[in-house]
Amino acid sequence: MRHDIEQARRPRTAPAGQWAFEAVTAGAVALGTLLAAASAIGVLIADNLVVPVTVNPTTDLGPQTTAGRFTLTPQDAALLTVTEPTVGDRLWIFGPALLLAAVVATAGGLLWRVVRSLRSADPFHPRNARRVGAAAAVLLLGGALAAALQAAGHLALVSAARHAWQPDRTLTLQAVIDPPVAVLLLGLGLGVAAEFLRRGTAMRADLDGLV
Repeated sequence: MRHDIEQARRPRTAPAGQWAFEAVTAGAVALGTLLAAASAIGVLIADNLVVPVTVNPTTDLGPQTTAGRFTLTPQDAALLTVTEPTVGDRLWIFGPALLLAAVVATAGGLLWRVVRSLRSADPFHPRNARRVGAAAAVLLLGGALAAALQAAGHLALVSAARHAWQPDRTLTLQAVIDPPVAVLLLGLGLGVAAEFLRRGTAMRADLDGLV
């Protein structure tokens, strides 16, 4: 009995490769956060803003057409360039990118703590289920909010461009909305993983009760 108590109190050593696993996870989280943050900062310092659009003209616009501070390149993937973006224009694009960086950092931090907890070789600890569930919620809610803000920003810029081309009734501009599919799918996957961990934790508690 005394031997069992001493064994329980003795600190558990990390499994082989645990430190490398933690380092890779931390590096991936840091890289994802830096890339998202760099995208947001790039919007603030760029001379122009570029928004993907679809164009449905009834006349040939040529390789490029300009109206006010907007330039349209009507190719296969049409691009609307804001040549003189205002502070409001930049914020519409900067806000979602910055939010996405915060989402990646928060969810990544929670997952890193789950990886770090594997030092004790106990993946079915209740804390891990809560952390994975929280990471899933952050990705789903934050990703959806970032997508909504990005859509609102693109719609606002395209609406302003329509007014600039108002005399040309033959030109129809539509904003292209690209939701963060990868972020949302990762959030759904983590939601499933959180449910698996919760059930594993409940099953282990039931088994401990039988013993």
